[in-house]
Amino acid sequence: MDIFDKCVIFRIVAQNMKKQIERLGRLSLVTTIATLLLIDDALAGNKAELKISGCVKAIATVTTTQGGLSTGKNESYVTVHNGETTIAGNGLEWMVNISNVKIAAHSDGGLGKSNLSVRAINVSGGQSCGWITLNTFKQDVVSKVTFGNGTCSLEYRIAGLLDGSETVVCTISAE
Repeated sequence: MDIFDKCVIFRIVAQNMKKQIERLGRLSLVTTIATLLLIDDALAGNKAELKISGCVKAIATVTTTQGGLSTGKNESYVTVHNGETTIAGNGLEWMVNISNVKIAAHSDGGLGKSNLSVRAINVSGGQSCGWITLNTFKQDVVSKVTFGNGTCSLEYRIAGLLDGSETVVCTISAE
């Protein structure tokens, strides 16, 4: 195999690597091993050059969980019965590959203005912002979200003896 043949093979492998990076955001083990074998072969005799470029798409997603399973939605429904004051609610799970990310929440005000508060507890992959009083505008629930996957549980506190329900929407964004 001459240097021209090796360059053609390198070009094909590089194109496949670029496609995998664009599609998956990473390289597969098979592609990585094939590339290393080709590079090793090239270094044994002839010179070859491999140039790879690609773009990893930004990912920042958040969904609610119920009983540890994803609901596939970013909404949580809180129902208050018999004047409960603290409710263990759903949880959240998220995945990010960018920095300076936070998770915010707002509500539809179903229980009345300033009657429902929420906080993130048992946070993995970020930092709880403590108790926030929900309103129709977004407020941070989890800050300093780290790369990768994270989870937390949500706890709700109700001011006064109320019955009813409220929809809480969680969003994720870069700071």
